[in-house]
Amino acid sequence: MQKKLEKEILNEFKELAMENILFKVNFLEKSSSENGIDDIEFLIRTNVGDDLKALSKIASGGEVSRIMLALQIVINKNNNVSTLIFDEIDTGISGKASLNVSKKLNKLSLNNQVICITHLPIVAAMADNHFWIEKHLINNTTKINVTKLNNQNKIEKIANMSSGIINDKTLKYAKEICLKAEDYKKSLLEFTFSK
Repeated sequence: MQKKLEKEILNEFKELAMENILFKVNFLEKSSSENGIDDIEFLIRTNVGDDLKALSKIASGGEVSRIMLALQIVINKNNNVSTLIFDEIDTGISGKASLNVSKKLNKLSLNNQVICITHLPIVAAMADNHFWIEKHLINNTTKINVTKLNNQNKIEKIANMSSGIINDKTLKYAKEICLKAEDYKKSLLEFTFSK
């Protein structure tokens, strides 16, 4: 079980642009208690040449985000969890890693409801439904406003996320990544149903 878990998680890491990571699950036996007889510790090596160390001591924000996503993917294969919530799972990543995270989240959404709070345009573009969440200070009280976005609003918000401004160039970029996301999702569905 332990070796299988390690192997599956390492496979997920490779797909999340974390090729050089070593990952081990360490079971530490303790005195029997109401919480069981084992403590589980995740050990990780993020850089070639380093030693394995406790995950909690060495991983960066971006690494922790991708490690948690990999763990959720592997664990979810054996559980019937209907809703998965990721709050800024893409912290500290960009480029290819953010594209890979967006694809992983989409694959998870084929069998689960996935709720993801993100600040990355490429991750937002992959979603099927979009909500814009804003905080406002009204009479010394924080109010939260949630707005469901239509397709045009989605494009505008993704354009704004990409550079902080909305103009012809950012709108073009937002439309392009949304179209690429839709193409990817269609190809994934076709592959899934053709099995």
